[in-house]
Amino acid sequence: MTEERKCHAQFRVSMRHIDIFGHVHNSVYLDYCQDAIVEYLRAANLYQQIN
Repeated sequence: MTEERKCHAQFRVSMRHIDIFGHVHNSVYLDYCQDAIVEYLRAANLYQQIN
């Protein structure tokens, strides 16, 4: 993949998703993957939100 096709997104990790050892709960990774896919589609102008 070329550099101009790479998508970068930043988001905060909520404290409620982290255990006492600083690890993110396993079920939250699916939410992160979904967010990453939507951000990629938005960057590629392939995502249209229906109002």
